[in-house]
Amino acid sequence: MRRGRRLRGERGAAAVEAALVTPVLLLMVFGIIEMAFLMKDNVAVASATRVGARIASAQPAAEVQPCTGEDAATVCVAGSVPGFVQAAASAMRTNGSAIPSEQIDEIWVYDANLDGLPGTATTMDDATCATRCVRFIWSTSANTFLYRGPGRWSEVAADPCLTAGKRVGVRLITQHPWVVGFDLWPGFPDSLQVDDHAVMSFEPLAIETCRG
Repeated sequence: MRRGRRLRGERGAAAVEAALVTPVLLLMVFGIIEMAFLMKDNVAVASATRVGARIASAQPAAEVQPCTGEDAATVCVAGSVPGFVQAAASAMRTNGSAIPSEQIDEIWVYDANLDGLPGTATTMDDATCATRCVRFIWSTSANTFLYRGPGRWSEVAADPCLTAGKRVGVRLITQHPWVVGFDLWPGFPDSLQVDDHAVMSFEPLAIETCRG
């Protein structure tokens, strides 16, 4: 009888231990899975911003291209927007396939200061994209970036021939949806914002181009 009671007691203790440990183990497994997908999104966003910044910096004298007709991949712009801004947005549209379209929010292409931020800004927030900063919002239905301004960035202000050492910055903002359902837990947001920015110096133009 004593041995049977001891065995039943051991089984009961094991059941209690399993009930306590299993939720912790499941949470750790779910957390590892979520972190893996979050890291994948971070890498994709960082790669896309580098693509945009590289395209913009490589062609400072680019002209604005028509966005209709055969070249349907070209993002439409308006106002006094430099051609390299349009080129960066178009490149990010066609090269951002690693990011699901429903996760994309917007991109900025801006005149970067020494801190890599727009203009004279000291922080990266919505209010900083105002001067020499062009904003595009992603449209899932149209499958493209839509111009949202402000776009008051003249060719003179962006021309590296006139101002040496100018840099262009590109920011991409996306949303990471919870893969393992963390949004169902009380206090968790529906998604996590994932954004990054890249800054590159404009490639120097040929002397003949600057003189012309």
